[in-house]
Amino acid sequence: AALDFLVVLDEVDIFKQINVIGQVAKPGAYDLTEDLSVIALLNEADGPTPLAALKHAYVQRADMRIPLDLYSLLVSRQPDTEASQFKFEIGDVLVIPENDARFSVMGQVTKPGFYRLSEKPEEATALQALALAGNPLGNADLRNVTITRTVNGNPTILTVDLESQRMGRTPDNTLLKEGDALFVPQRQMYVTGRVAKPGPYDISDNLSVVELMAMTGNPLPGAGLSKAYVMREGQRIPLNLYNVLVTGKPDAEVANFKFQ
Repeated sequence: AALDFLVVLDEVDIFKQINVIGQVAKPGAYDLTEDLSVIALLNEADGPTPLAALKHAYVQRADMRIPLDLYSLLVSRQPDTEASQFKFEIGDVLVIPENDARFSVMGQVTKPGFYRLSEKPEEATALQALALAGNPLGNADLRNVTITRTVNGNPTILTVDLESQRMGRTPDNTLLKEGDALFVPQRQMYVTGRVAKPGPYDISDNLSVVELMAMTGNPLPGAGLSKAYVMREGQRIPLNLYNVLVTGKPDAEVANFKFQ
């Protein structure tokens, strides 16, 4: 005998939906309920990805773009933001773009290159940028790191003492901005006067007076070895090279001298 089946389907308004696209775990269409909040919608989409630019999210409504700062709502946990009170309408599209803000780290670091600028201030400091770039090389001058930044079309240069920040003597609060170029220079000193090759020289941690003189091609005839000195921050530090280079018997102060 033939069997008759009766199937009853509830009517569903397939047009009463909104869409979420961009940097969320599950982009797609979601039902719009009367009390649907931004947080509830993002929970349905399994939340933003680590690449999300939360500060630059927006809702596309017809031909109108409505900015929606999700960073204050989701990260700063500010309950009374515009995003927390936002009311979706049928056909809205919540767009969470990818964070394309970048900065560069160059110079004496292990991994020079371009890096994504985090929206979190604690992750966007110059010291954190140094860590992202693999930390400094042995001859890096962390006391004179520069940040080149374009302001109103003009490049400006900020000098930062990352050595002091790294040692905890000053706070780690130098914030980078999009497009910044952080440069870690070499530790260098200059040798002038009666030597074969005057000029700049890199400073290593254990550079001795004898090694430095060898790098310069040694003093020329007529050099006043006993009257040599180091200029440091406007002060003259005597450095008697006669004993170390001629007699081979340097005094302890010369033998242990540390260049800066």
